[in-house]
Amino acid sequence: MVEIHVQPLSTPEAATMLGAAKRKHEGLSVGTAIQYLCMTDEDLLSFDPNYKLFPPLRSKKDVKALQKALQKGLIDVLTSAHQAQGMEEKNLQFEQAEPGMLGLQSFFSLANEHLIQSGLIDLEKWVELVCVKPREILDIPFPQLEEGEAANLTLFHPKKEWEFDKSQIPSRAKNSPMIGKKMQGQVLGVIKGNSYFSLS
Repeated sequence: MVEIHVQPLSTPEAATMLGAAKRKHEGLSVGTAIQYLCMTDEDLLSFDPNYKLFPPLRSKKDVKALQKALQKGLIDVLTSAHQAQGMEEKNLQFEQAEPGMLGLQSFFSLANEHLIQSGLIDLEKWVELVCVKPREILDIPFPQLEEGEAANLTLFHPKKEWEFDKSQIPSRAKNSPMIGKKMQGQVLGVIKGNSYFSLS
């Protein structure tokens, strides 16, 4: 069996086409990024180069249709599409700037606000899209919550309001249009092995 993963989908037409193909080909899986489910081409009117992506942001109609495709189960995986770019690549006119935005720091908050709190999917489905399905597709063992096993946990608060500040970005890249905006739902930290890494 040939296994193929296709992403990031940015149009409902692609989701429909690949959804039909999935029914015929067991090894086919598809994914999209959170940006294509909550941002639209209207955000480009600001000419903020941090909104420049590839594929580009789509219309509000396309976003709603892609959200429905997610609800129908046509999309297997949801990612942050994290793509760091330095000032040399982003501090330019929109046409000249490189595509890509930071996605990790705002991933859960955007999904929480636009998908979970809005009722499009529940938290359990989000965990499946982000954690479960990617491991199944890549055949990566699941971490176990058992005595003697190394910890591998992410702690988050779905109702905590916070403001995204540059100081919360550990890298030199700051290419996120969400900086300075208030968000709901925050990742607090990560437990990996015997170490705790605070992110709030």
